[in-house]
Amino acid sequence: MGHVHLTVRDVEANKKFWGVLGGTPLRIDGTEVMKFPGVFVFLTPGAPPDGPPPVRLQVICGCPSDGFQPNVVNHLGFLVRDFDDYMARFKAAGLTMKEIPGTGRRQILIFSPDNVTLEMAEGKSIAFPIADQHFHIFAPAFLPEFPHRVVAFTMLSWYAEKFGAKFPGGGNVLAGQSALVDLMGESVDEMLVKSPVGMHVNLGEWPKDRYRPKNKLP
Repeated sequence: MGHVHLTVRDVEANKKFWGVLGGTPLRIDGTEVMKFPGVFVFLTPGAPPDGPPPVRLQVICGCPSDGFQPNVVNHLGFLVRDFDDYMARFKAAGLTMKEIPGTGRRQILIFSPDNVTLEMAEGKSIAFPIADQHFHIFAPAFLPEFPHRVVAFTMLSWYAEKFGAKFPGGGNVLAGQSALVDLMGESVDEMLVKSPVGMHVNLGEWPKDRYRPKNKLP
């Protein structure tokens, strides 16, 4: 990820919070920084948006009209090797935590002093006690209701063009998001079984690159 730059009300409180996660404090060009494997967290004093942790864990775009802070980055994600150890640390520090039900893995949400949301998930095979994994952008999957919103596929295409990013499941022919329909019905509403469901069709080089070493067809 490189680095994350946060505007915080209380630098010392945030240093203590990120220290619970295992960050090492240092200064870079006069800015307080917490160092983790693979990412630096910069802490600049300022006035971030105020408010309690979000009640809903999923948002469309984080627009002001949705009642959320005006951004699309919903949370940052980290992996921890010893999940029980980190749970004990979070409880001892009195951190606010929220369960993430129905995921099939051990993970939890915690919140910084300024209510930045962090997803902490178990990763037993990582080389360090903690490592950054992802930042999660929430955007509509289909044509947005409001013109200032950006469809998720458009975001993916931009990241692919500018940074060489690959689509989720890009090594397979079918991946991504779509809708499940039953053609028995007189209207779209009657035909719709579930939306969204995961699927996109990829006929480019990525499936070839993935399956050619296996001497198999995609």
